[in-house]
Amino acid sequence: PATPSYVAVIDPIKKKVTKKFTYPCNAGVNGLTLGPAQRMLVSGCGNAFVMNAIDGHIISNITQVAGGDTVWFNSGDNRYYVVGADRTAGLGTSLGVIDAETSQWIQNVPAPGPRTIAFYPGNNHIFGFVNAPAATATDTTTCARFGLVGTGCVIVFGHF
Repeated sequence: PATPSYVAVIDPIKKKVTKKFTYPCNAGVNGLTLGPAQRMLVSGCGNAFVMNAIDGHIISNITQVAGGDTVWFNSGDNRYYVVGADRTAGLGTSLGVIDAETSQWIQNVPAPGPRTIAFYPGNNHIFGFVNAPAATATDTTTCARFGLVGTGCVIVFGHF
């Protein structure tokens, strides 16, 4: 049988695991980010969950966007973000937006290409780094939509 995945709580002084919060799958955790009220957005096994960082219980299962490699909390707008497959309208890779206060999904923004994101809380801009596609692949990234075919780029998302 597979060993359940977990988030480990580590005592930095004793350098020992003090708690293990089991994650509801057996394939591992990709990303974690801590938000307000000791809540974490946890991404793994193709899913995203909001988990209580104190006791490990799952607060919310985000089913509208798959869990991706990159998750972030932006203190400027009090939202979690995850890059993953859209599960609402088949839009491909999307930037999933989750309200950190309510732990509820807000929307998916189509975002073909980025896997890595970063934020500037001063103006709530979200930056996504898009790699250039392989030389043999057709460029279907966001960059290509703006004439930057085969180059890669940084895309910027903002609030409207």
